Amino acid sequence: MASARVRRASAGAVLMAAMATAAGFAATPATAGLTTITVSDNDIRVGRPITVTVHCEVRSTVAVAIDVDPYSAEPGDILEGRAVAPDENLLATVQWTPATAGTHTIQAYGCALGSPPDYRPPTSTLTVTVQAALPTVPAWQQGAVYNVGDVVTFDGAQYRAIQAHTAHDAGWTPAATPALWQKLPAAGGPAVSAWAQGLAYNAGDVVTFDGAQYRCLQAHTAHDAGWTPAATPALWQRL
Repeated sequence: MASARVRRASAGAVLMAAMATAAGFAATPATAGLTTITVSDNDIRVGRPITVTVHCEVRSTVAVAIDVDPYSAEPGDILEGRAVAPDENLLATVQWTPATAGTHTIQAYGCALGSPPDYRPPTSTLTVTVQAALPTVPAWQQGAVYNVGDVVTFDGAQYRAIQAHTAHDAGWTPAATPALWQKLPAAGGPAVSAWAQGLAYNAGDVVTFDGAQYRCLQAHTAHDAGWTPAATPALWQRL
């Protein structure tokens, strides 16, 4: 444990020197400047890159280092492996791709007027929670067997199977078979597609009809051509 602390302290000294060198300034008396840390997304997921931004309240003459879990990571485990000089807006940013779920501490070193040996950096911390990665949506494949509710990706979009089938033909792509597949928005939310006779709809599905959007109120199959959203207010609610 003691040797680990020594390694960490040594790495910190090297880091401080690197931060001063990165900014290209000579040593001056240390003057504290508080920092604020923000992240680009509240929904932080394993494997999804986010931007970590440190906002300095004063012009820093040394670069800013940003670390994640500084007390448990290996010495010198600084994001991007380098210190970052703040820009003209006093912002220093790095990219972070979480590798593990759970609670993580982001810590910034810098935003001060000073450099070694007088550099005593004020630090700012931010605790964030990283969620598990979202399930991977498989790509549509010819020959695969699909059940109602299965979701696939095809040509950059997501589709949900509305009829069980086997994709025997290469032309039976989701985009070409609206009787088999319902297109979903990028986030996998409610479907937004043109209403069509013969399709099965679930409560919450959204369709377009005659220039307007409608949300499905009751699960049903549009057996009759007259069961349009405009003609069936018990089944559809105009948005």
